Amino acid sequence: MALKLMISVYGYGSYFKGSSQYKDIDILITHISTDYNSCLEVIALKKSIVNEIEGADVTILSCVAESEFNFIQQSRAILLSEFLQNTNNRILTELFDKVRGYKNITRHLNGTKTVG
Repeated sequence: MALKLMISVYGYGSYFKGSSQYKDIDILITHISTDYNSCLEVIALKKSIVNEIEGADVTILSCVAESEFNFIQQSRAILLSEFLQNTNNRILTELFDKVRGYKNITRHLNGTKTVG
């Protein structure tokens, strides 16, 4: 039986800071395992995000590399989702909905009206 390891997805940049103007939607994927199959799965996750979320700019880092760069803290990234490898459609749908809905959530929290 294969060991399932954690994947985390974060949002950072102007979109997730509530800016009304943004060029892209910055997303970070971190993963624990760097074996071949694990990396293929994370690459497939990146492709799914890019295909599903218009303007997504996805960065992938191993957890070791992320800690060396301290990227999450430096970019003030927010955790969107954590899950074990072997993602399923339900997990992906929840992630996509959370990213798309984040703009409306931040507008609501900042007291501005949403259109729609």
